[in-house]
This record gives sequence, C-alpha cells and structure tokens, in this order.
Amino acid sequence: DIYRCLITEMTDSTWIWMRGAATPLVDVPSAPTHPGDDRPAVNDLIAAHRSSIDALKDALAAADEPLYRPLKHDDLWLLRFVLSHKKSTKKALKAARHALEFRKQHRLDEKDIRPFPPGYKHVETIPEVKAMTECASDDTFNWCLPEGDRGNVFLFCRYAGYDQNSLVNNVPESAWGPAFVYISEWAFQWTDYITRTTGLLTKNVRFIDFDGMSMFNMNKEIGRRDSAAMKLTDDVYPQLLRAILICHSPSWLQAFWRVLRVILPGRLVEKFDFIDPLTNLKERARLLRFIPQEKLPVRFGGDYQPWPVAYPVPGTG
Repeated sequence: DIYRCLITEMTDSTWIWMRGAATPLVDVPSAPTHPGDDRPAVNDLIAAHRSSIDALKDALAAADEPLYRPLKHDDLWLLRFVLSHKKSTKKALKAARHALEFRKQHRLDEKDIRPFPPGYKHVETIPEVKAMTECASDDTFNWCLPEGDRGNVFLFCRYAGYDQNSLVNNVPESAWGPAFVYISEWAFQWTDYITRTTGLLTKNVRFIDFDGMSMFNMNKEIGRRDSAAMKLTDDVYPQLLRAILICHSPSWLQAFWRVLRVILPGRLVEKFDFIDPLTNLKERARLLRFIPQEKLPVRFGGDYQPWPVAYPVPGTG
C-alpha cells in the first residue's frame, strides 16, 4: 500500500527516529553534560577504527547483502559491530547480516517508539510488555532519560517490586522474546538518536536495586527465560548496554550469581558491577560517570528526591 511504500522509501535512507534532524551525525561533538561524563566522541572512534569499518563495509558489499543500505547503515552503525566483535570482520559481518534480517523480520525500522517507554502505563506498549509489568509495582521498572535527549538512557529497577512466581505462572514464556525486543529497541532508538545528535557514543545503563529482596522471592525460571531472551537480541544491538549496576545486594546473591553468570552471554557478564553506593563513597563516585549527582535518585546516594522517578520523556516531534 501507499503508506508502506512511503515508510520503506524513508527508512531505506535514514532511521525513522532521525527524521527532521539536521544531519545524520553531527560533525562536532557536544560538551559533556556533567563533570563525570566520559562518553567518547564518535568521530574519534570512527577515525581510530577506520580500517576495520571499511573492511566490514567491503564485506557487506561483497556478500551482496540485499538489506544493506550504505546511507543508512553508515560508519556509526558499522562501528558498533566492529567494537563488539574485537575487530574480527568475519564475526562482525555475521552479526550485521543477522541484525539486518532481524530488523526486517520484526519490522523494527517502521515505527518511532521513543515516546512510549516500556511499561503497562503506556498505551502503545506491546501486550507482552504490559503482561510482564502488570506483575510489578509502579516503582519496579523505570525506563527513563534523566538528562533528557543529551545523556545516557537508564533503567532503574527495584527488584523486590515484582512477584516472580506470579510472573512465571501467569505470563507464558513466549512473551519474553517480544518483550525483550521492545525494551531493547526502545533503548536503541534513544541511544542512537542521542549519539547522532550529540556526537557522543551513548548507551543504556541499568540500576538493579536488591534492597528488601529475599532469596525466597527468587525464581530460577526467571533467570533462564531472561537469559534466552537476551541471547535472542545479543547480536542485534551491539554496544547498546554500558553497565548493569547491582546495588545493595544481599550476601546470598553471590551464590545465585555464580549460577546465573554461566548461562548469560559472555559480553553481558562483563558489564555487571556490584556496588553499595549508600555506604561506599568510592563506589558511588563510579556512578557519576553515567549520571550527575543532582539526577541520581536518593536511594543510590544522589540528590534526586522523587521515587518512582519522574523524569519527563523528551519530545520526539
């Protein structure tokens, strides 16, 4: 139909969330948003990995990949695969082709979902996400942008806030894949937009708060389903995740972690960090690379009072 033809034409040359932007990638990076902001400049990364990016570009052309569009799948898009696959062109090519096919299969290039953070309160969120978040309290999952459209993309999760047994018993395993795709795509669209408009490589940071969590509330089936869903999207969203910060973890969690880390993707395990920001000033200081003190919630040692967090979603028009 005409609408789909127009969407296809638009998304063949640019990402739909970049429509209206002055340029697909700014030439001069923005200044850091706060003193601890250490996001690298994209242009510096592209220059440093120029030969690997060109090798991947040539490999895609040689493979005659039908979904590859050079204007859209530009140096920044290629850079993420290069960084995630340690400069192995063969591995980066396999991942890039898989990502292209995955995005086509799930029609991910057709809709800008940035206005609709994952959660049951947002009418545009898919049913699978709604079903999963309905097993949780309002302050359990907070997908947000504390610094608007200039800083990192965050998840603040209060792990004790959702009923894991209810989730396993009432939500079919088939919901995990679509839910994780939506969550990852929402975070990707925002990180890509912010990266392109600031010139700083922006990623997703996740705070997982274990305060008040009992080991008797843990369900190992959740870990298995989460791991399977993460593997589904692992190669589709390279360089999306910067850190998973486990805060206020009880002593018993270490034993659970030793089991979980075996089944999680290796690149994901490397991003975990166990911290106690309320009692350890050095560990709290590590957080200030990602978020300024005034935007960091009080429960993590910051000055931001509202909980659940109430950062506004930036305009996307």
